[in-house]
Amino acid sequence: MFDRLSQIVPKGRVLVGDMIWNQPPTNAALELFGNDILTLAELVAASREAGWEVLNLGVADQSEWDDFESKHRAGQRAFILESPESPFRQQLKEELAKRERDYLTVYRGLLGFAFLVLGR
Repeated sequence: MFDRLSQIVPKGRVLVGDMIWNQPPTNAALELFGNDILTLAELVAASREAGWEVLNLGVADQSEWDDFESKHRAGQRAFILESPESPFRQQLKEELAKRERDYLTVYRGLLGFAFLVLGR
């Protein structure tokens, strides 16, 4: 990612956001997300290896993640409530239930989100 970013922005500042592991992932989390997610330290190291300087960084806290996950599903939940006759309703309910179950039982507290301000 950072090498490609260097081609697009050869000089200047950029804001990068990416998922990170806050804790070592479980097998279930790895099954869900694969092996491409880094820790914060690994993400910073990868940016530096590509020639970027980290000017600032931050990580979303648990409250922000809970808010993101809830709001991500809110529109679809509203559709379910407002469209009892929709042929997509049951499938959507099942998909949302799985996503929420995965969040609560598989990756809540493990998966995080980092923001890096990079310069070169």
